[in-house]
Amino acid sequence: MGLYFGNLRSDFPMWLRTCEANSSIDWIIISDQSCSYLPKNVRLIKMSFGECRQKIQNKFDFQISLDNPYKLCDYKPAYGYIFDEYLKHYDFWGYCDFDMLFGDIRSFITDEILDKNDKILQFGHLSLYRNIKENNEVFMLPNQRLNYIEVFSNPKIYVFDEIVGIFSFYKKEKKPVYVSARLIDVSPLIKTSLIRADYFDKDLNYKTNNYRSQIFAYIDNKVYFVYFANDRICYEEELYIHYSGRKFHPINDNNYLITKKGYIPLVNDISYKDLIEYNRRNPFIEKMVFVYKKYANALMRRLKGTHSVMHIR
Repeated sequence: MGLYFGNLRSDFPMWLRTCEANSSIDWIIISDQSCSYLPKNVRLIKMSFGECRQKIQNKFDFQISLDNPYKLCDYKPAYGYIFDEYLKHYDFWGYCDFDMLFGDIRSFITDEILDKNDKILQFGHLSLYRNIKENNEVFMLPNQRLNYIEVFSNPKIYVFDEIVGIFSFYKKEKKPVYVSARLIDVSPLIKTSLIRADYFDKDLNYKTNNYRSQIFAYIDNKVYFVYFANDRICYEEELYIHYSGRKFHPINDNNYLITKKGYIPLVNDISYKDLIEYNRRNPFIEKMVFVYKKYANALMRRLKGTHSVMHIR
């Protein structure tokens, strides 16, 4: 499920195509916009932002704060409770962002993983939940790191859908959660190239890697992390890639590189020259930029009173 209000992203058609490629999964979009084409597995529910806000308000006996669509990120963990009428026929429901491309989701999220876990994945870009009443109300549990009434009644952004929010509830209550490192979250801090973000958090028992020469690609309905190591080009298939707010112009090609300048059509196999030409890195500059932006962002969060997960780079 995804909620989007205002003009659709320019690269929305690319997002849709990756939904269509995952034909065994249904998507529900709630938006005030129309779309000329939707795949069979994507449903659009027309709703104004005001109507959506009232629908959410009707679910709670306290005054909510929802002055702009960006605040919806804090309501994501409650979508199973708020929008239950649209989800009652599903065993699992979830939420996702629109600044991303999906790979072959079911090759990573298998029936075995679904059977064993109540929450699938750790980030707000894409998370799934077992669709039962008890699980859909985990966000209401007391004595947690964050309190949902405070989060929903305050205009500040708490990133309730992230590690510091709903994920911490599941960890504290020892509820089964599936955590995966097989995803690409592009760092929002580094603009000179595309690199994977990493996190300081004790609940994530993995570390993502970046290589001196690397790039991201979408090939045959799959997302790949491509890098040069041991004198050869290596491919690692990933669950999805999250752009962290970047917007690109759509193209008609089915196979393409994903670069800071947008999508680059891919005709031949990826070469070392492609890695250098389309994603040239300078780790020293990246480190300096990271240190500066990390502390600047931390200061801004303190001034604004918001919460966030800290990126390494």
